[in-house]
Parts: sequence; structure tokens; C-alpha cells
Amino acid sequence: MNVQVLTDPFGRLLGASPALPGSPHDLTAARAHGVVGALAEAGLKGWRLLRKLRCSTNRIADFVKAVLVLHHAPA
Repeated sequence: MNVQVLTDPFGRLLGASPALPGSPHDLTAARAHGVVGALAEAGLKGWRLLRKLRCSTNRIADFVKAVLVLHHAPA
């Protein structure tokens, strides 16, 4: 399962892609979701990987979306 998550240079969450099933390479997934083009347009220089996420592969996309919503919720 591969989910692409965009952040700004300070690590603030900007968006998340739908999950791709199987085990696609990170660059393949980034290209499929347009992340590579978005990075080039925005001038962001690289990416990091979210590793060791322990949950059902059927729920990964929902989990990442929930984190994104909570991150942007007013305190």
C-alpha cells in the first residue's frame, strides 16, 4: 500500500493521496498522483517516507486523511 503525503518545508501537512494497492515504488506512486509535478511547481526539494505505520491496509488512506484533518483543525 502506498499513500503520498505532501508537507511544506517545515513538516506541516498539505495533502494526502488515495492509497495505491500493492507495493508500488514511491516514485511510481508520486508520478501517478501528480506529486512530482506539484513538487517541481512549488519548488519543494525532496520528500521523506512515512514508515512503520501499523494498521489495516484497507484503512491506511482513511487514517492519513484523519491525521490531515486533525492537523488543520483549529486548536
